[in-house]
Amino acid sequence: MANPMPTTPAGWLQEVLDGLEQAQAEVQPDGSSGGDAAAEPERWRLTAERAVLYAFAARHDDQADGTPVDMDAVTDVTIELRRMAPGDPNDVHLNDVQHFMLYYLAAHVHAGYLPLRSAGLVTSECWNAADDQDESAAATATAAADEDDDATDGEDDDDGDGEDGDPWPISRRPPASNDSWADEIMLAFQQAEDPPPLITEDGQAFVPGDGGLLEAGVILCLHNRGARIPAEAVYGLIGVIEDMVKDIGTMGPEWESMQQAPPLAFTIYYVWAHIVIGHLSEDQAMEVVKRCTDQLEKFADREEKQPKAGKRKK
Repeated sequence: MANPMPTTPAGWLQEVLDGLEQAQAEVQPDGSSGGDAAAEPERWRLTAERAVLYAFAARHDDQADGTPVDMDAVTDVTIELRRMAPGDPNDVHLNDVQHFMLYYLAAHVHAGYLPLRSAGLVTSECWNAADDQDESAAATATAAADEDDDATDGEDDDDGDGEDGDPWPISRRPPASNDSWADEIMLAFQQAEDPPPLITEDGQAFVPGDGGLLEAGVILCLHNRGARIPAEAVYGLIGVIEDMVKDIGTMGPEWESMQQAPPLAFTIYYVWAHIVIGHLSEDQAMEVVKRCTDQLEKFADREEKQPKAGKRKK
């Protein structure tokens, strides 16, 4: 190992940020932040592979020349490292920096450069800083996108409904698999009676009305994606989903029947909200709804609490 490792958490974080910048340039050469929900799992897989490759390259390891790496074994180490980081170890909402850092450090552990405990300490020290770095990058990207929009105003006018627009800015990536989507939706459904505060663009908490599961589905969608948008946009999104519900009768009796089951109704509202904000494709949404339908019994705990939700609407 010709190249010495960093000796401080800040040094490790800088290596991670440098590597992530290079990885993003290779995975997304146009500099975009993704947005195609169907392509997200592939983007995260490629980024993880590059994190491992760059880890070997940083240490001048021969394995950087292309020798296959056991990614399953590296992924197992990332799970151990995530348990050593702050917050809920089962939380799947990792940002780009945290995702890259886990695989970068796990590669060092897998190769024997760094003891697991030492890598865990670095992960713990850098975790919140990595979150700050990602939010800063997202803010910069959003500002740049706004400048581009201003420069092209009037060139390609449309009706302003946003259906053909870019994905809404978020700070927490969507789940990478249908199973992860189902897990997130089941957890969100348990929170539907009293959703966590949704902080809007001006820093104030959105005050929910009596929109029931539909409103809760929208609020939890935005909360789980870390979207900070104007309150007017939240109301607008709720209105869009309400309009979609009015058309549900044209989709066939199966959809109408699903709407009668609270867990599946919530699932529909939740995935539709993600479709509208541009972070879930319609094809994958259908697969996610099917997965939740197949696991309906796992929603049972929340259904028992429904009478309490009725109290809220008095």
